[in-house]
Amino acid sequence: MDFAPAADGYSLQEPMRTYTCHDIGAVDVSLQTLSVDQLKPGLYQHRRSFPKEALYELAHSLRKAGRNAIPLIVRPSLDSTGFVIIAGERRWRAAQIAGLHDLICMVGRYSDTQSRFIAAAENLQRESLNPIDEASAYAEMSGTGLSHVEIASEVGKSRAHVSNYLRLLSLAFAVREFIAAGKLTASQARPLCALASANSQVEIARNAVKNEWTVKRIATEVAKLKNKAPAPRTSIPSNDVDVKRLTELISTTTGYPCIIQQTDEGRWRVGFSMSSSDELEGLLNRLGIIVDD
Repeated sequence: MDFAPAADGYSLQEPMRTYTCHDIGAVDVSLQTLSVDQLKPGLYQHRRSFPKEALYELAHSLRKAGRNAIPLIVRPSLDSTGFVIIAGERRWRAAQIAGLHDLICMVGRYSDTQSRFIAAAENLQRESLNPIDEASAYAEMSGTGLSHVEIASEVGKSRAHVSNYLRLLSLAFAVREFIAAGKLTASQARPLCALASANSQVEIARNAVKNEWTVKRIATEVAKLKNKAPAPRTSIPSNDVDVKRLTELISTTTGYPCIIQQTDEGRWRVGFSMSSSDELEGLLNRLGIIVDD
């Protein structure tokens, strides 16, 4: 099945349908056998590590089968010199090790946004996915304009699950390394999101790994540390300048827009401006209130 010339550049014959997000299902696709030399990595694969042992195992499997059972997903390159890999770069690399000259590919004229979503969705199907990889895939989906609710619907998870995993990406690098290595679970790491200090996150994470702390113990240690932390010092607002300063202090501390108002009766009201339930859950998390899945 080849591309046939059309007014807009290409028209795919015998189209098949795939995916449902961002009108991906409306893109005509076809199965084609392409030379490995026609393919090149795209910008959508954020996995930069390809362990040699795993590649050689896959290469052995491809060599034995003589072909790839799962098609790569590709799109024509903008300069019409070949095809850009959206999903399946590992198979492409293994095929070169195996000495295969051709690969079966699903070809479609996907946009950048669609390509980004497909690459993220494909990464979520990997068996070796760790919580940080999963969170990164959700972040990629979020970058295409999807809300947490829409991402959850696409991947078959709860909205809270997606939101909680995305928060893992805000943790200190060393903590994320513990999670990726399987030394900390996502549940163990979640309480650490309530700590603003990266050093505090790492300190508790290291102790948790060393002493095999439970989720409850980690949450307790986080609470102790938060209770010890000195509260920011400020004066009670007495004029507009003080109100503005206090508003900025609270906003900076929580990371969310704060509103302070004084009623006609002299009472003070402090609130936060939220545009979504995800932002509200994020604020609660910063305050040390963990929302269950």
